Amino acid sequence: MKILVLTQHDSTGYVQLMLSQGARGYHLKSSAANCVFEALQTIANGSVYIDSGVANVATEASANVPGPNVLSGRELDGMRGVVRGFSNKEIAAASEISIKSVETYKARSMSKLGLRSRADAVRYGSARGWLEGD
Repeated sequence: MKILVLTQHDSTGYVQLMLSQGARGYHLKSSAANCVFEALQTIANGSVYIDSGVANVATEASANVPGPNVLSGRELDGMRGVVRGFSNKEIAAASEISIKSVETYKARSMSKLGLRSRADAVRYGSARGWLEGD
């Protein structure tokens, strides 16, 4: 699912929150109505759309949102397994590592990404297309 936020809020806090929660676009209601179609088309094509009225704020915000590139290969594999609903035991078997190692990689990943629960991880991964396969 790709989310476009349509809002009246142009403050840093709102932009940061929406981007950190996986929004792929941010459009101000005060902008031209015909730009909504452009925004939808942009995010449907896999790009991020940021309204020009908040572009500077959004650039600063996105710099503070950690991406999956901060994870090691094992951490990324573990997080993808979590996002897809696999248990620690299933992830361990698929990766040929111990359950304890999976728990360690998962804890490190969650900490690096600022996630607190499996639900947070699923939202994070879903926003990055991890549920759609590789």
